Amino acid sequence: MDKKLLLSKSMTGAFAVLTIALTVLGPLLVDLVCGWYAIPRNTLGNILLVTGYICSALALVTLYEIFGLLAAISKGEVFTAANVRRIRMMSLLCALAGVVAMIDGVVTRLFFLGTIGLAALFMALLVRVVGDAFETARRMKGELDLTI
Repeated sequence: MDKKLLLSKSMTGAFAVLTIALTVLGPLLVDLVCGWYAIPRNTLGNILLVTGYICSALALVTLYEIFGLLAAISKGEVFTAANVRRIRMMSLLCALAGVVAMIDGVVTRLFFLGTIGLAALFMALLVRVVGDAFETARRMKGELDLTI
């Protein structure tokens, strides 16, 4: 297996472990944030916890799609409809996480979460452009396959 793909798969696995660990530690982390910013734990803290769990779920599904993409690429299946679907799904998941973070930032008045949300929306746009490039390459490959 290509060393770059192995590194990418390893990093994907590491991010999955980190995401799961942060999810398990969610209540502790929310308590810390509530203490730092003097946020009432019983209301806004619970909102932080729920939205954190939502973003964790979105991150895990995104990592699953990344792993699937890397597995397909390692088999030589690059410009396929399945990979285009995976990339578009990743874009949608990034956008959803961005919207959740922005809403969370407004509700809790932790405006840095809005900045994180904007970054996630920007990432969604970048991933969408990559997906569009994959779709164009897939179509071109299909046309070239027909001419041979």
